[in-house]
Amino acid sequence: MSRPALLAPLLFTGCGPAILYPARIGEPVLTCQGDTGACEAVSIDDVPFGRTLSVEIGLANEGHGSLDAALAATDATFEVEPTRVLIDAGGSRTVELSYTPSGFDPAEAALEIAWSGPGSPRVLGLTATTDADADADGYPHDASPGGTDCNDFNPSVHPGADDPLGDGIDQDCSGADG
Repeated sequence: MSRPALLAPLLFTGCGPAILYPARIGEPVLTCQGDTGACEAVSIDDVPFGRTLSVEIGLANEGHGSLDAALAATDATFEVEPTRVLIDAGGSRTVELSYTPSGFDPAEAALEIAWSGPGSPRVLGLTATTDADADADGYPHDASPGGTDCNDFNPSVHPGADDPLGDGIDQDCSGADG
């Protein structure tokens, strides 16, 4: 007598279309919801250098039993919180995926979702980019290649800006007030 397959999918939502990872006896099948095609990655773009940007990812268990999943990012510039979720059948949870740039090159990593059972772990691709001119004043952050903006969070501070003496602020990035 054969046993019916158990179905316990994880549903990912957040920045982009929902992603459905069914976990069943045998190899899981990756399917996507929405009309944008394949859903195998989350992208966090234009994060200002020195800042953190977070997106929420929803996980839903549409299976017949509880799902205990561990989540881990493969690169320290990405963090996921919480790192472990228990989702009852028919329930859902939200996790927060954060990216903090450590440089100006595009970042790539993976979010590994592991649970007990066949098909574990599932891997969700992660990409992120850093905005070298976060304040949009036309001068890239001074830590970026060729950058000269000493305060990329204030559009009135950049090389060539008016720098009144005595205000305690180096508006023209000369290294001195005024």
